[in-house]
Amino acid sequence: MLNLLRMDIRRLFRRKMLYVLLIVMSAVMLSMLCLSDPGNLTIASVLGVMDGVSMDNFTSAASGLGLTYTLICIFLSFIVCDDFSTGFAKNIFTVHARKRDYISSKIICTMAASGILMLVSTIEAVGFCVISGIEVGSIGGILIFLAEKWLVSAAFAAAILFISLLSRNKGIGFLFACLLGTGGLVMGIAGGLEAFHIPFVSQITSWTIYGASTKATLSFQAGNLLHMIAATVVWTAVYSFLSRIVLRAKDI
Repeated sequence: MLNLLRMDIRRLFRRKMLYVLLIVMSAVMLSMLCLSDPGNLTIASVLGVMDGVSMDNFTSAASGLGLTYTLICIFLSFIVCDDFSTGFAKNIFTVHARKRDYISSKIICTMAASGILMLVSTIEAVGFCVISGIEVGSIGGILIFLAEKWLVSAAFAAAILFISLLSRNKGIGFLFACLLGTGGLVMGIAGGLEAFHIPFVSQITSWTIYGASTKATLSFQAGNLLHMIAATVVWTAVYSFLSRIVLRAKDI
């Protein structure tokens, strides 16, 4: 496991894709902020703090730290698809026979990439607020928000890993990365539930991966943190289990 993880971390920093994603994230975030009126912005809106699943939060999912989920999902999907299209996966499983090690290593590696992207995004957001005269507020609150958003990265990674192992197609991986990261898939489900007048829609969607990610705030709330931890653990375990089934059923 450790040897495989070291290899994946080394590949992470040697790949140009990580640095391309850093540039893309910075360009998108800073361009959106520069085009906005600083008088209408707060540190919460700059960081992309959300409150539940709704179309009103769709733009927040595509900015601030929320943008990272889409980028890391694309990142992991492309890595996994490359592993199998180039035959590198065969080499990996020859040396590291346990498939659960491959799954765990990819999730941890993706969380490392997510941590880097989110940290850079947070620094840029705070820097923009300082330059624009927007009140930053508590640094501790910002760090809490950063940690909570990063935590849910594990579940996003597990979900896109399963989809990528199942399809082994970059196009499908890219599509689901966007649907998962922006919350488009969950919002579509929520809309369908509401159309059939199903009660407790907000409670149901709050337990999705994307829904749990919207619980992160700029202040410590034990209930929200436990909610996010529970959802992350459950979904990470479910998708990791499904990934193991796919690896056993399909040819390497």
